[in-house]
Amino acid sequence: MKKVYELEQELKKIIEKSITIETNTTEGSPKTPEVFIGPVPSERIDEIVPAIGIIASSGVNTLESKEINIKVSILLYVDNTKEIYQKLYQMIDIVIEKVLDKGIYLEEFEACTETSWELDSNGMYMAGEIIFKFLRTKTYRTDVDAWILGE
Repeated sequence: MKKVYELEQELKKIIEKSITIETNTTEGSPKTPEVFIGPVPSERIDEIVPAIGIIASSGVNTLESKEINIKVSILLYVDNTKEIYQKLYQMIDIVIEKVLDKGIYLEEFEACTETSWELDSNGMYMAGEIIFKFLRTKTYRTDVDAWILGE
């Protein structure tokens, strides 16, 4: 799992460098979103927002590959619904473009072009979630090749 955490760290670096869009905090001062590895801490959310969380949300090991899903959550405070809605879409577009642009991470994780995203609005906050699928390029199983080929 150490490599998965290193992948999350790589994504954090890219997102921190790419997201320069400011939104207001709950106090009304402009701020660029802080990026966390793991979920956005909910116990002090009003102090943290705007924020982005990066978490390896799930994975699948099959006979042929190992897949990891990384969820990137963007949480913004709503002080102007239309403006925040537009900024959230901008951030989603930037994150998707920058993560897919690099392609291979740590010489082992391949970012698949298959991504999904969704929005959620809950009164004071608007959130966007992007789910990326990564394949571990050097860990395809070869121990079952004969079985797969019917030998």
